[in-house]
Amino acid sequence: MTFHRHIAGRSVSLNCASDLQPQADAVLDALEARADSGPTLADGTTVQFGWTRLTLRADDQALVVCEPNFDGDALKEERDSVDVSLRVLTEQVAVLRQVNAPAYPIEFSDWVVVDGNSLSVARIYLQRKPPATASDSGWYIGAVENPYVAGDEAALGGARVYQFHKLRPTVLSVLALPPEYMVVINGVQIEAIFDPGDVNRWRAS
Repeated sequence: MTFHRHIAGRSVSLNCASDLQPQADAVLDALEARADSGPTLADGTTVQFGWTRLTLRADDQALVVCEPNFDGDALKEERDSVDVSLRVLTEQVAVLRQVNAPAYPIEFSDWVVVDGNSLSVARIYLQRKPPATASDSGWYIGAVENPYVAGDEAALGGARVYQFHKLRPTVLSVLALPPEYMVVINGVQIEAIFDPGDVNRWRAS
């Protein structure tokens, strides 16, 4: 479905599924607020929206809101729909609300440290520390039953946040949690979310 809004003298369109209308409206509101407080919207304008970066691209009739191509090279490619951006953001907000945690910045291009064998098993755990660099998410992923042994650096690898859209989609839903949180995922289900006080705040549905 295509949503339209006239903003600062320009027609802006956004493509996504119809059930994402509230989220689409929020994006258009953010673009309107940006146009009101800064330069006019134009081809190439970008806006950080939660974990994703949205870019305006001009076609013959409007400025179209585009997201990174999460099914390809998201660092270089774009597509003219924003379904993945909005669905992942919706899932992240739902997790934060359930465990009553504040959002902590995460970007689709950030790195996640991954124990080389962990993504091939059902039960994994994720633990977040304060990011060490600008491109570091602070997240580490390991296997619950066969955890990483300190000093075995050869066992560690990494992936960018957006790559979990294909590698392990459930992971994306918890990555906005703050440092010192730990998550256990079993298959596609969140099993537990522990706060910094080691209290499990997750209520499985």
